[in-house]
Formats: sequence, structure tokens, C-alpha cells
Amino acid sequence: MWEVSASVYGDTHQTQVNLDDLDSHAQALYQVGRQLEVLGNAWSCAVLQIGSLASRAVWCTSGNSPEFYNVNRSIIQHSTMNVQSLISACNTQARRTHDLAQRCTNIAQLLWRARGVYSDAEYRTLAFIGRAIQSTVTISPVGSVLGGIISAGTSLAYGALKEGSYNGAYAVSGTAWAHEGVVAAVAQGIGQIPTFPLVTGLMHSNESNRAASRLAPLAQGVAWSLQSDNLRVTQLTPSKVASEKVHSVSAALEHLDTLSDPTYSGLPHSTLSIQRYRNDSGGNSWLVTIPGTQSETDSPLGWAQNVQLMSDNDNQRMQAASARFVLSAMEQAGIQPQDKVALVGHSQGGIVAATLASQSNVAYRIEHIVTAGSPIANHPIPSSTWVTSVEVEDELVSALDGAPNPTRQSWITVRGKVQPKSVTTATVSKYMAATVLNSGDNKELPHGMNYQRATWQSAQDLGAPDTEEHDEHFCKTISGELQESLYFQGRMVP
Repeated sequence: MWEVSASVYGDTHQTQVNLDDLDSHAQALYQVGRQLEVLGNAWSCAVLQIGSLASRAVWCTSGNSPEFYNVNRSIIQHSTMNVQSLISACNTQARRTHDLAQRCTNIAQLLWRARGVYSDAEYRTLAFIGRAIQSTVTISPVGSVLGGIISAGTSLAYGALKEGSYNGAYAVSGTAWAHEGVVAAVAQGIGQIPTFPLVTGLMHSNESNRAASRLAPLAQGVAWSLQSDNLRVTQLTPSKVASEKVHSVSAALEHLDTLSDPTYSGLPHSTLSIQRYRNDSGGNSWLVTIPGTQSETDSPLGWAQNVQLMSDNDNQRMQAASARFVLSAMEQAGIQPQDKVALVGHSQGGIVAATLASQSNVAYRIEHIVTAGSPIANHPIPSSTWVTSVEVEDELVSALDGAPNPTRQSWITVRGKVQPKSVTTATVSKYMAATVLNSGDNKELPHGMNYQRATWQSAQDLGAPDTEEHDEHFCKTISGELQESLYFQGRMVP
């Protein structure tokens, strides 16, 4: 079983906090916790000492006798000492002291986590590391490849020792810190061969999208040869799916998870969901839920479409079958230009959402998009569209943009760090990390929706104001009562 600990980046107007005060308070609480732990150990030792003394009091066999005789056979009265009650009291004090020590330590850890949430330094450091790795790979590709092999090999060896067999997920997680920089360097080489690659790499952050624009015609040709370019969008009337009203980002991610699992939803592959809501003023708002990449050869959400969607060319992005699929479904559903629209997508579905939000000529009012595991850092999404990005550090897909996401009020990034589930039973343990549902004992690639949902849950449990603000904006975008749930399947046909 695994869990995810999340941090939130991007909402710069929420970062006004005295970081030194957080550090000092956290340190003070941590020291108090250690002192209470010592005191609890002292109470535990007292229990042992009292038991030892009572066992050696041979003159008072029961430990509760009210009297005994002296050498002159005179009765001497004495007060009874209830040894068992004394031991019980000491045990209670030891337990309470240990519990209080644990709470102080946990609160100290929460403060340190809060510092990480509100500090922009970590985010800037991640961006700097990415640029530095990109420059290193550009200058010394051979040495970088050797370093990457050593790092991945070390992680694989560690995983083999821990689990008893080789698990490729360890190689991915062990090199996660370098993903964005390596992707940017490789993409830079594909996109162009500049005269001064180091300078170019430091000045730009959209190398992946430039490279994708060069590869997009090839990807489109491959897609046409395998599945044609004839898109058919059909409305479905499923009998198994019973959609409920989506009232939060968490519920939207759960709805997306259900949609992506055909064994649970009963829907065929490459099916998206469109829900219509009616607000108090009588207007309509819409929630469009888009699944990730599909493996079927006739799917408009295939692998080749990812390359087109990642291009820095508007026309190439909009030519992707997946983008055309979503636009066609929105038109068939009856969405009007004045209606508010929220888009939610996993992996390629999130890239489609970012693509549509980036197009000024799309005739829809896209107010908010939520992406899960989607590389969208370089998509030119206007500040009028709110973006809630959920990513997991240990996966590769969300790093394929080769750059960290922008930082602004309307765009936050929730990044999760995967770790083995702890066994703590402390009251505040849920604030430290969220459990990944249906996760196995062995390490996995954390691109699935269960890891994305746990990442958002961890950030929500932490109570960060920026996640609450985005949650409220999302809810307002699709406010009102659910009127209908529509389903559309896209297929590429001859």
C-alpha cells in the first residue's frame, strides 16, 4: 500500500507568510515533543520501579495489609498503599505524555510542510535544476547518458533488493528529479541544432513543444496510415452508468476515474462525458470529462495524437483527432458560446483540455480546466481560464513538457510525492499524506487516476487556501442542478 504527500505551487498572491516564524514555531514544537517523550519514558520507568519495590516488600505480603506485628507482638497500624492503582495511574500518565509528544511532533511536521507549500523557493529550485540538467545533457551527452544509466541502475538494484525482483518503476522514480531537464535537452536537439545550445536552453522552456511541432507531421502520417483520418462521433445511451452531480474538484476526479474504467462504467473505449447544469438564473453550464490515451487502433485518443497536441503550432494541435473529437461532442451536446464550460482530463485528456483553452478562435467559454498527469506547461492558456494541474513527481508523463508549470493566481500545480504507507495512528496523520486506493505492495508507475486523486486529496486535507480557492471557482463554474449526462464515443473509421 502507498500514500501521497502533496505540495501546492503557483498561486503567488497566497504566499504572504513569515517563513522564519514557521521555522521557529516548528522547531519549538519539535523540541517540546522530544522533552515530552523523555517524560513519558520516565513515567514508564516509574511503573517498573514501583512493581519492583512492591515485590520486595516481604513484610507486607499482599501489599494491601492494614497492619503487622513488631518484635514485641504489638500491633502497629499503617496506611494501606494500593500498588495496582498507583501503577495504573503511572501507565495512564505515560500514555498521555507519549500521545501529547506525538501530537507536538506531528504539528511541527505540519508547520514544516506548510512552509514548503507556501515557499516559492522549492519551486524555483526545481526549475533551476531542470535548466541545469538540460544544459549538462546538451554540453556532455555521453557523460549524461552514463550518469543516467548509473542512477537508473542503482535504483533498479535497490528495488530488486527490497522486493526480490526487478521492477522498472524504481528506475523511473529514481531519476524523477532529472525528467524535465532530460526531456527538454532531447527535445531541443530534435527541434533545432542551434549555434549556442547552452544559451538557447537557458533562454527558452518550450523545447518539447518545438520538437513536437517537427514530429507532428510524421505522427499525423502514421495515424492516417493506421486508422485513416475519418472521425465518427456517436452519442451513446448506456444503461449501467448512473452519473451523480459533480460538486468539487475531488468529485470531478472521481468521475473521471470512473469514466476511464470500462469494467466499472460499462462504457466502450474512447468515450467522454458531458454534463449539463442549470443555474438559478436559468442559464446552462457544462462539465466535459475526457479520458486519457487509449490503446485501441481506431481510437481518436491514440498515441500519435499526443505528439500533435504537444506542438507549439496552433493548427497542428487542432488537427489532432482527439481535439476534433471533443469539439464535435461539445457541438452535438448543444453547448452555446455564452455557456460556462469546465474541462477535466487525465493524461492526453488534460492536454486536449489545455489545447482547447489555448485557442482564441474556439467558440466556447472555457472558464476552468482540471488536468491530471498532463504535460501542459507550455500551452498558451490565457489567465482568464483557471487551471488546476495535478501531477505526481515519480512519473514521467507529466514531465514531458520539459518545464515547470507557470505561477499565477489562476494556475496552481499540486505535486504529489509517493511513499510507502506509514503505520502511524496519530489523529493528525491524515494531514501528512493520503492513501492511494487500490495500490499494491510493490512499487508502481504512479500515472493512474488513483495516484492523481490521492495527490489532490493530500493537498485538500492540508487546507491550503489556494486549493480551496480553485475548488470554489470550479464549483461556481458548474453551479446549479444536474439536468442530464451525455456520453459520446469517438472512432476513426475508413
